[in-house]
Amino acid sequence: MSSILRVDEIQKTNGTSFSMGKIGQVLQTTKTDTTSISSSTFAQISGFSVSITPSATTSKILCMIQLNLGNNSTNLYTRLMRDSTSIFQSDSASNRPQATYGYTSSGQYAMNPSPIIYMDSPSSTSALAYSVHWRSDGSATGYMNRTFGDRDNANYDPRGTSSIVVMEVLA
Repeated sequence: MSSILRVDEIQKTNGTSFSMGKIGQVLQTTKTDTTSISSSTFAQISGFSVSITPSATTSKILCMIQLNLGNNSTNLYTRLMRDSTSIFQSDSASNRPQATYGYTSSGQYAMNPSPIIYMDSPSSTSALAYSVHWRSDGSATGYMNRTFGDRDNANYDPRGTSSIVVMEVLA
């Protein structure tokens, strides 16, 4: 039988010192309605942003995002943003899109969850807005919180929800 030893129990047993981050504040926004995009230019998802004011410049912000995206024949790309800065995206590589997440589907009756988890170090005590920007490849429309087919049938094409949770992790 294995046992799990908590950090505070290790400190008591062998005197090892650990620095344990504490959560200062937790904020969330949810989006339950649907929206769509057919542009190949990144744009903020309307009504999908949360602001947090860190209590110290040494605080980190843990961002946890759950998106439900649907499409039929287009590529969707997302970027995690702090204010107007993309903070978690790929390196530049020729003509490939720089994104936090890229999503491709060939099924018009499905939504895929697109989780994003990132620990940001903003070094700020000003209010910070975290949001998601997205774009399609411009050839078709992508959807949030709904499928492409979106049939009005109790057995098909569910609607989804998306959320952003931010947590201040104190140093």
